[in-house]
Amino acid sequence: MAVQSNKFTLLSLLTLFSLVSFGSSFFFGSNNFPFGRPSFYETNIMNQFLSFIHTHQKKYVDVFEFRNRYNNFKSSFERVEEKNEKAKRMGSKTKYGINAYSDMTPEEFHLKMKGYIPRTRNHTLKFQPSADFNADDSFDWREQNAVSPVKNQGQCGSCWAFSTVETVESATYIQTKEMPILSPQQLVDCDDSDGGCNGGFPSRAFDYVQSNGITTESQYPYEAEDGDCQVNGGEYRIRSSGDCSNEETQMQEAMKQYGPLSVCVDASNWQDYSGGIFDGDCSNQIDHAVQAVGWGSDESGTYWIIRNSWGTSWGEDGYIRIPFGQNACSVANDAYYVVV
Repeated sequence: MAVQSNKFTLLSLLTLFSLVSFGSSFFFGSNNFPFGRPSFYETNIMNQFLSFIHTHQKKYVDVFEFRNRYNNFKSSFERVEEKNEKAKRMGSKTKYGINAYSDMTPEEFHLKMKGYIPRTRNHTLKFQPSADFNADDSFDWREQNAVSPVKNQGQCGSCWAFSTVETVESATYIQTKEMPILSPQQLVDCDDSDGGCNGGFPSRAFDYVQSNGITTESQYPYEAEDGDCQVNGGEYRIRSSGDCSNEETQMQEAMKQYGPLSVCVDASNWQDYSGGIFDGDCSNQIDHAVQAVGWGSDESGTYWIIRNSWGTSWGEDGYIRIPFGQNACSVANDAYYVVV
């Protein structure tokens, strides 16, 4: 089949699907199609895959990648079905669904969409909780416009850079009532104490911002890949960063006093999350950095509101809610605030 470019358009994929429907087992393997024609189940998944490609503007370089991505999508589809059925049986309100990352294996997703690497903490401050702090039932910095729009790190292990700039953005807004949109790419390229798209640690990135300053996204656009440092410094700085880890009520107090927190979590089972309070499996193996912007409560209990950097098509418009008071997904292990 002649292809005019090295990228598949949706029309190309529809043509491929037509070929598959009339006897080709190349994409799926002859074991799935002993009579040369896909089952209704396979046809349904293929239709959803084509819709997924259109919705998320996916482009694959050749028929081999198309086949592999279809197989990944099929595995994700089946995994989502199993998780939702299990959640229903267990009375869980967590919801799972197809999203922009459903054509990736869990292993690929882990390598490309996270990027936390633990380092020695370098904070000059340790949060000192007060004896009489009483947390409200809910508190959300978004309601005070202190949270910038959800970002997307792309296939680069730069979550640490996004968690850092988001926290600095929020703290700056709380002090100045002006929301800067800062450059994670500058941290990826210029922060030598971290590893760019190979991962890093917000604590070290805060040190960079404190020492050098950071510029805006418009001045240093995001590329989702490692590059040479173009601008080493900028007008936005912090005075210090602080550690409020281990106690979740302490995190609440620090958040209310200083603003949204940079937190590091185990996101190993977040790929398929689409809504509700997440009560899936988590461990103490931290692999991702995000931003906690508030907390809330409903009939299920109290929860943290976590802002991710995987775009708005993931989760609850880019957010996830996790249980409060249980160190869910190790949310309290590495939690930091900044002072501007």
